[in-house]
Amino acid sequence: EGHAAAFMQFKVEGNAQESTLFSFAVRGAQGGKLHVIEVGTPPAGNQPFPKKAVEVLFPPEAQNDFPVAMQVSQKHGIVFLITKYGYIHLYDVESGSCIYMNRISGDTIFVTAPHEPTEGIIGVNRKGQVLSVSVEEDNIIPYITNVLQNPDLALRLAVRNNLAGAEELFVRKFNTLFNNMQYAEAAKV
Repeated sequence: EGHAAAFMQFKVEGNAQESTLFSFAVRGAQGGKLHVIEVGTPPAGNQPFPKKAVEVLFPPEAQNDFPVAMQVSQKHGIVFLITKYGYIHLYDVESGSCIYMNRISGDTIFVTAPHEPTEGIIGVNRKGQVLSVSVEEDNIIPYITNVLQNPDLALRLAVRNNLAGAEELFVRKFNTLFNNMQYAEAAKV
C-alpha cells in the first residue's frame, strides 16, 4: 500500500549489473515511510539491494500532509517525493538519507514527470504554475558536507556521480586510512 511510487535502475557498488528498484512512500497512523526494494531476483553475480525503510518527516504545520507523486533521477540515484501540501523531499536511494526538504508550492502539485534535460522533476500545481526541481551538481556535495554534516554521504554521491566538491573529503579519508595502517583501503580511495 502506498501513496506514490516509482521504478528505477540502480547500480550498487561492486555489482556487475544494475538492479531494478521499486520505491514507494506511504503515510499512515505511525507516520510517513519511504521504502526502496529490489524487484525480482537480483541479476546473476549481483548482491541483492538491501531494503530501505526510512522515515519521511512532515513539518509541524503539515501534520495532515501525505505523498502524492514520486519521480527518480536515474543519473544521481535520487528519489524526488512530492507531497499534497507542496513539499519536496530528496532522498539518496543507496543510503535512504534525506538530502533536502522544502516547500516549493503553496498549492497542491497534481501532476509530475521526469525532466530529462536536468535529470530532475517537473510538475504543475492547481494554479497552473510549472515547477522544476533538479540537483545542482556544483553545490550538492558542499551542501551535504557542510549543511547536512554528512561527509560519508557526500563522498558516496561524489564517487557514484563523478561530482566535484569532494576533493578534501578524499584527502581526509585517505589520510585517516593511511594513518590507521589500512594501506589497501587507502589505495582504493
